[in-house]
Amino acid sequence: MFLDSISKVDLPLEYSDKYNDMIQLLIKIFNASDLKIISLASNLNTDDREKYKMLLYKMERDGNNVLKDSFSHDLKNKAEDMIKHCTHKVADSIDVYEFNGEPFTMLVHVISNNTASFNNDLVSDIIMNPEMWFNQQDRNNHISTSLISDRYMGMYGSGVIYGFYNVPSSSIKTTGVSDLGINRKAPILDDDDYNMRKRVFVPSVHNDVNTVTTVDNLINMSIKAYENDAYDGWNEVILSRICDNGKPLVPDYIVCMDKIDEKSKRACEYYGIPIYLINTIAYKKNSKIESNEDVVYNGDRSI
Repeated sequence: MFLDSISKVDLPLEYSDKYNDMIQLLIKIFNASDLKIISLASNLNTDDREKYKMLLYKMERDGNNVLKDSFSHDLKNKAEDMIKHCTHKVADSIDVYEFNGEPFTMLVHVISNNTASFNNDLVSDIIMNPEMWFNQQDRNNHISTSLISDRYMGMYGSGVIYGFYNVPSSSIKTTGVSDLGINRKAPILDDDDYNMRKRVFVPSVHNDVNTVTTVDNLINMSIKAYENDAYDGWNEVILSRICDNGKPLVPDYIVCMDKIDEKSKRACEYYGIPIYLINTIAYKKNSKIESNEDVVYNGDRSI
């Protein structure tokens, strides 16, 4: 996935100068026959293999930082662009942006009952009192979010839906087309060395990198996974709950599906943020949706 993802972004000159030859070599290897690959591998001595292994690790780790920057930048640009094309109104002193078939991309976290969470008992507290979001004592270190769009609306559970677009690149940890099942109490300070998928801490150059892809590629891969029946119901983007400035990540908007409920209003009023109201029927009827026949949708519209 890394080579596919890194090929979709404009590479910084420093990274390109350092790793472009290696990237092109890897592309050739992946396109080579099995016999050619076996021949290349057999001609490498042990020392060379270790050097290449270390170089590959550094290339992917540095490249992942490029991808995190791209994800963060693209997420904000899409957020700024999409509200220019939807309908805006004010209801009960809350700004409401209605999406009735217009393109959108949103990163969301559902405040939902989750028995796998270390702090599931806080769900109802946060819904009734959004200030509890800032209660950091014994909280999970990471937030599980899902990337949704006008072509793909898979997310976990139902409840109050927090939306994010001001996400620092350093807060983005890993992405996947399905539920990653990560340890949300994983360490923060050295989490680049903590493998989120395998739940192991191995601070060495041989540790697997927590791979990140681009915004558009994650949506496209999620739709493809659905079409190939390799679909959990949602993708996952793992974020650090606390940003580098020591402050917790906070929502930039609240998402409502088809109707606005009082719980969502309460969150908007507390944070001083707008509601993004998605008319799901408009997307199911939208002939421009690029999945089988309908938008890929998973969730409870009764919230």
